[in-house]
Amino acid sequence: MKRYLTKLGLIALLAVMLPCNAAAQPSDKNLYSFDYIKNSNGWLTSYNAAGLCVLPVQSISIAEAYANKSNGDFINYYQSNNSYNIGAQTESFLRIGEKVFTYGKLSYDNFRGENMGGSVFIDPYFSSFNIVEMSDTTYGRKSKEMYHLVGGVGYDFGKGFRIGGKVDYTTGNYAKAKDLRHTNFLLDMIVTAGVSYQIGNVLDIGVNYLYRRNIESLDFEIYGTTDKFYYTLIDFGAFYGQREQSGERGYSNQSDKMPSVSIFNGASLQLDFTLSQKAHWFNEFSYRARNGYYGKKSENSITYIEDNGMELDYSGLLSLDSKSSLHTVKLSASYKHLVNNENIYQENSVGGRTTISYFGSNEVLDRTTVNGNIEYTANLGVNSYMPKWIIKAGADGFYRYLTTSIYPFYRKQNVLSVNTYLTGHYNIIRDKDIYGFTLGAGYGFGGGTMFEDGTYVAVTNQKVPRTAEYALQREYEYLTANRLNASAALRYSRFFNKGITGYAELNYKFKDGLNLMYLKGNTYHSVTLTLGLSF
Repeated sequence: MKRYLTKLGLIALLAVMLPCNAAAQPSDKNLYSFDYIKNSNGWLTSYNAAGLCVLPVQSISIAEAYANKSNGDFINYYQSNNSYNIGAQTESFLRIGEKVFTYGKLSYDNFRGENMGGSVFIDPYFSSFNIVEMSDTTYGRKSKEMYHLVGGVGYDFGKGFRIGGKVDYTTGNYAKAKDLRHTNFLLDMIVTAGVSYQIGNVLDIGVNYLYRRNIESLDFEIYGTTDKFYYTLIDFGAFYGQREQSGERGYSNQSDKMPSVSIFNGASLQLDFTLSQKAHWFNEFSYRARNGYYGKKSENSITYIEDNGMELDYSGLLSLDSKSSLHTVKLSASYKHLVNNENIYQENSVGGRTTISYFGSNEVLDRTTVNGNIEYTANLGVNSYMPKWIIKAGADGFYRYLTTSIYPFYRKQNVLSVNTYLTGHYNIIRDKDIYGFTLGAGYGFGGGTMFEDGTYVAVTNQKVPRTAEYALQREYEYLTANRLNASAALRYSRFFNKGITGYAELNYKFKDGLNLMYLKGNTYHSVTLTLGLSF
C-alpha cells in the first residue's frame, strides 16, 4: 500500500508542476469552470484536434487527486461488491501565441476489488468473445493499474484553415490473486490527424483520420493445489460456448501469453453550423472498420478466432449562448456490428517441430449493439465561465441483439437497458469562496429476452454447448432491472492569487434495484473524495 501511495503522491506533484507556466492569469480566472469550458463547444471534445483552435480562453487547467470506496451487491457479474481506488490526474487546455492551441491529459488510477471473477478481460464488452469462470466459487481479489496520456495540438493558419493531431495512449495491468489466476497487460493507442475550414460565417467543416490499436495479453497461472481442475467457459456470446480446462493448450493457455488484438481504421466528418449570433449546431459523424484476432499469428502457434466489424457514431451539440446563460442539447448515438469466426485448424508435428494448418472457419457470433444519449443542460447566471446554476436532464439507452452459433445449436439474446436522470447544481460565491451543492435522481428500467436456444437442424445424441448460468442471469438482471438512482455532492472552492483555485469535493452515489431474483443484493453505495487545483 505504501508503494501505491508514493506513486500517487509523485503523480499528483507532477500534475501540479506540468502546467504551472499557465498560472499567471487575470483574477477573474478564479471563476473558470473547467467542465463548463470543455463542454461548451463540440469541437473541444471531437476526434479532430483542429477543433482546439476554438478555445475561448488563454488557458485552463486542473490537477487533482481522488479516493473512492464502493460497496454493495447491485453489481454486474464481473464487478466487485467491496472495492476502493485512488488516483490522480491533470488536464489542460493552453493557447500558445496566436496560432498554436494544445490539449493534454495525464492520469493514474489504482483499483482493488474483493470477491471478483466472471470475465478475465478488463472490459468484457469490448472483446469479440469472452473467457468466463464457470463458477463464482473461485472469486477472489483483483487489482488494476491504469495509466492514461493524451496530447493534442491544433494550428490556426488563418483565413479559416486549421490542422491538428492527437495521440491518446493507455497502458495498464489487471490481475487476479486467486486460482485460476490471470494477469492482463493492456496497450491501447489512438492516433488522429485532421483539418478544418471555415466557409463564410455559416459553416465550419472538418475531417480527420483515426487509427486505433488495442492489445490485451492474458497470462494464466495456477499457484495452489495442482491436482485441482479449473474450468472456464469460452463464451462466444450470451454465455454460450465451450467449457475448457485450463492447461497447456487452448484459449486459457498457461504456457504462453495469449494476445487479443483489435485494430480500427476510420474517419470523422464535422459540420458546425452557425445558426445565428447566439445559436450553434455542431455535428460529428464517424465510421470505423474493425478487425481482430485472438492468439498468435505465426506458423507454429494457433490463431483461435478472427473477427471483423464496423462502427458508426454520431455526436451533436445544439447550443444557445448569451452573456449570462448557456443552454445545450447533446445527442450521441453509436451503432456497432461485429462478426466473430472460430478457425478450424490441425496441429502437425514433424521432427519435433509443430506447424498449424487451417481449413476455414465457422461463424460463432453475430452481434449488434446500439448506444444512445440525449441530455439537456441549462447553465444559468454565467459569470467568467462559471455558472451559478447547472440543471441537467437526460437519458442513456443500450440495446444489444446477438446470435451465437455452435452448429447445429444457436442462442439468441436481446437486451434493452435505459437510465434517466435529473441533476441540479448550485454555486454560492462569497468573497474568495465558492460553495457548491449538487443533488441528483434517476430511474432505470429494461427488458428483452435473456436467452432463446434452438437448433438449425434436427439433432440426436450431440453434445449441447455449455453455459455459465450464474453470469447469464446476473448480467441480464443488472442491465434490465428497475432501479432507483440518487446522488449528492458538496464542493468547497477557495480563491488564491494568480488565478489559482483550490477545491475539495465529496460525492455520494446510491443505487437500489427493485424486485430482484438473481443478484445477491439490491443496493450499491459509492463515496468519492477529490482534492484539486484549477488554474
